[in-house]
Amino acid sequence: KGPGDDRLARHPSTPQYLTLVKGDLLYVPRGMYHSAQALSGPSLHITIGIPCRTHIDFAHWMIDQLAHLPEMRKNLPRHWLESSMEYRDSDLQDHAIKILDALREMIEAGDLGSRFDKEVSARKAPVSSMRFPL
Repeated sequence: KGPGDDRLARHPSTPQYLTLVKGDLLYVPRGMYHSAQALSGPSLHITIGIPCRTHIDFAHWMIDQLAHLPEMRKNLPRHWLESSMEYRDSDLQDHAIKILDALREMIEAGDLGSRFDKEVSARKAPVSSMRFPL
């Protein structure tokens, strides 16, 4: 599995065709592949997005909070004397446990919701206004 595999799972194996008429509204859930085409004459397509945070946004934010801990900024050990210079599973497991322990402390400290909301809200990109010619 790689990035985007979950989106591929939502892509139907056989296309589905719909014909909409004046006044119809079609809801397409986030991440669903779709294509629209006017059958005749001009058509207006309006997309309205409601900004929502995802689980992965929250996970990234939590990991970013660990940057103030000196232990989290240290290099991961490599084994230079070995020909492959690879990371060892045992070392990475130890570091994963340290990360989980730090996350657990952050969770137990409380007020995650207000901190997440405050910091994420401060990063919002300004919304541009759009005007249609009259």
